[in-house]
Amino acid sequence: SVLKWASDLSGKHGSELAPLVTAGRQLQKGMKQIIRRVSDEARENGESGMSEPEVILALSESCPTSPEHALFLSNSMAIRDSEFFLYPLSELSSGVDIKAVGSNRGASGIDGIISSAAGFAEAAETPTTLIIGDVSALHDIGALHSLANDAKSQKPGQGQGIRRHPVTVVVVNNDGGGIFSFLPVAQHANDVSFDEFFGTPTRSFSFEMGARAFGLPYQRAFDYDSMQKSFCDSSEDGSSSIVEAIVMSRESNVRIHREISREVAAYMSDILVGDGMTMLNRSPVTTFSNDFFNSSL
Repeated sequence: SVLKWASDLSGKHGSELAPLVTAGRQLQKGMKQIIRRVSDEARENGESGMSEPEVILALSESCPTSPEHALFLSNSMAIRDSEFFLYPLSELSSGVDIKAVGSNRGASGIDGIISSAAGFAEAAETPTTLIIGDVSALHDIGALHSLANDAKSQKPGQGQGIRRHPVTVVVVNNDGGGIFSFLPVAQHANDVSFDEFFGTPTRSFSFEMGARAFGLPYQRAFDYDSMQKSFCDSSEDGSSSIVEAIVMSRESNVRIHREISREVAAYMSDILVGDGMTMLNRSPVTTFSNDFFNSSL
């Protein structure tokens, strides 16, 4: 049975896996420095804006004023970056209890993410932050109308709305479908009209004007400090809002992820070798793999 298999695996390999818990805690202490250093190097080489890992780091260190908060992760890069960079840093935030974390199944694609987050906030009965890419946001842009109506209905004299829990929509804007730049097809960009069919740039749309059209508060963040401030201000506002994070190019994003992966692998290898530990089956620490991005985009 599955339970017997899990029990046997734990008995055989539990002692080998245990050191990874300690190693992971040590990595947590160095992860912020790795993200910031790699991102700074990209800016020194001419890039502007934040790196996408920096957005996740900034959110992990920011300050929702509600003692309870929920998190909804969009499909595509948002959930992957959160898995890689939010979880190891989650203990850096203080005084905030992440009540629930949700996402849609990978097979559902990127349709209806904002609507899903709004429903998730109501089910969790707590303010919720949605981390979403620009393409995913455009696929459900009409849902902002519902968020705005819900916010208006909570004002005195406007009656009682259905939803009472605000959603802070953090749009990570890398001007298109950034996840496809990690896939082998990106190496054949000139042959397959990559931008037209995969990159799908969104620069012609203004999220600021979209927010204004729907009557939602909007803030734009270009760097780490403004990302933290914008998120905190939006959380304190008490109503649904949009925070747009302007990030580096999709090509730089790939390089940054891979460089962070290499530095993390080196960091972990130093810990494991220095402490005389070995990983399960003595496997080496692996780095970012394209295979990880091939499943459930």
